[in-house]
Amino acid sequence: KALSARLGLPAATEPGVLGGAVAAYGKCLQSATMACVDAAGAPRECRKADYMCAHPFHLSFENGVAPDYITEKLWEPLRLGCTLPVYMGADLTDAAALGVPPHSHLAVRDFASVDALADRMAHLLRNATAYGEYFAWRPRFADAPRGDLGAGSPRLTAMYCDVCARVARRRELLLSFVGASIARDAPTTVEELFHG
Repeated sequence: KALSARLGLPAATEPGVLGGAVAAYGKCLQSATMACVDAAGAPRECRKADYMCAHPFHLSFENGVAPDYITEKLWEPLRLGCTLPVYMGADLTDAAALGVPPHSHLAVRDFASVDALADRMAHLLRNATAYGEYFAWRPRFADAPRGDLGAGSPRLTAMYCDVCARVARRRELLLSFVGASIARDAPTTVEELFHG
């Protein structure tokens, strides 16, 4: 009920929708444990990807709901490609315009109730073909940079290049609409954009 209220949806009519199969592995809430092993079968510390890939769905709920505010909560499960994000955050009606592959997630706002969302998830669990359709976009993005976001990684560099291009476009728009006197105060670098 608390989740339903937080989502702004009517409450599920029965407890334990989807059989109560919600596992939390965070520092604040842990409802399940998991053991991970390396290639040789020796125990190792589990990584975030291990937890995500152990389940068919990943609850990807942003801390805030605002236009264009999309964080790793959506990007990480999409990058991994092993779990279907159930997303609550920015309006992804025009997902492609925001860089989100179409038909790559379940948007909470697309369902009239928690029951309706749970019914769709249950249907996808029973129908591998329907579930697989949510991953059909991946081959079209095969050339996209992959890997971690560590310093110097191609993916991180590509992301910064995209941010810089967006900053430049925004500055050009400001110049054309409000004139040079106001636009000269607009950020011109990523550093200025994020750190003033």
